[in-house]
Amino acid sequence: MPTTWSRTAPDGEELIDLAYEAAKAKLESQTSAFESLRTRASGVIAVAALVTSFSAGLGSLVNLLRKEEFFLHGPHGL
Repeated sequence: MPTTWSRTAPDGEELIDLAYEAAKAKLESQTSAFESLRTRASGVIAVAALVTSFSAGLGSLVNLLRKEEFFLHGPHGL
């Protein structure tokens, strides 16, 4: 036996409530996605800053060692 639906169509106020709840759920989903993206971006920026600092320190050390080598052995020592 087929099922028949006896429910009437929602009125204007029910449609507004449904639309509001759907919009609210979508905004909560977008907020969660944005927070996740912000967390990952912060991690990437932190790693980039760490790598940059390490590279700059290493470059300074290499430059200092080359200068000391130059002063110890003259321009032909390089």
